[in-house]
Amino acid sequence: MMGWTLNELGLAYSGLGSFNEAIDCYQQALAIRREVGDRYGEAVTLNNLGETLQGTNEGEAAQACWRQALAILEELGAPEVEEVRSRLNVHVLPSCGLRSPAEARAALAGGSEVRPNLLHQCQSANGQPCPHLNFFGSPAVSVGR
Repeated sequence: MMGWTLNELGLAYSGLGSFNEAIDCYQQALAIRREVGDRYGEAVTLNNLGETLQGTNEGEAAQACWRQALAILEELGAPEVEEVRSRLNVHVLPSCGLRSPAEARAALAGGSEVRPNLLHQCQSANGQPCPHLNFFGSPAVSVGR
């Protein structure tokens, strides 16, 4: 119950523009939800935290939250999977220079319609392939489904 209350308080703070307070509430809610094993609640809080982080120009942190939420929701077979996947499409693809999920699929498949060197340009800090193109599970099949 406390995790739910803190999540709702985070929503209220976020709605008032008190983003630091909202983030603090979400982080406390996450700790509680993880401690009690509330996986669905964890995903909801991660989604809300991502929304708030996106609103504070913390795009990478927001995307990390949404990827975690997506993985949990997929594991649970929750109907919100498509909502989170769409949010990632809207916010992540442009940051990689991609215009659509179809372009991401083409990039992953090595299609010629994608600008040259796109995948090379979008690398994570450790030189691994772009994490943005891999958050949908099996990317060549499921990006944008």
